[in-house]
Amino acid sequence: MGFTKYDPPNRLPTEVVDTIHQMETTSRDPREYLEHAYNFVRGRWHSERLETITRLPMIFRTDIGEIWKTPGYAHCTTINFILYTLLARSRFFTADDLRIRHTFFNGVLHQYLQVRVGDTWIDADPSTSYLHLPLGQHAKFFG
Repeated sequence: MGFTKYDPPNRLPTEVVDTIHQMETTSRDPREYLEHAYNFVRGRWHSERLETITRLPMIFRTDIGEIWKTPGYAHCTTINFILYTLLARSRFFTADDLRIRHTFFNGVLHQYLQVRVGDTWIDADPSTSYLHLPLGQHAKFFG
């Protein structure tokens, strides 16, 4: 996992490649692909306030195949790694279209992504699904 940049795996499990391909074929443009990927990730993984601390050893997972097979709880860094990989390995985005950002949230450092669509940078914070933040917003301060 990177603090300022992720390095998406060169070889992806078949399930990940199939998901990318499915979202590419159902997306007309980069914004729609981003929406599909964001909603897909939010539907499979989530973070929770207290579990960020109690499940600290999980923060070091980097095997996307292992992560893919274990939906449910994941740290914000892991969830962003998945979204980053889905975007960077698609035909719509490159790593240059993605930025890792940080903010303090509930007293701890929290990570989210910014995604460039055209000339606009869009906040993407898929790990905080319990806050019901839409694409374009990120967690701030307390929640």
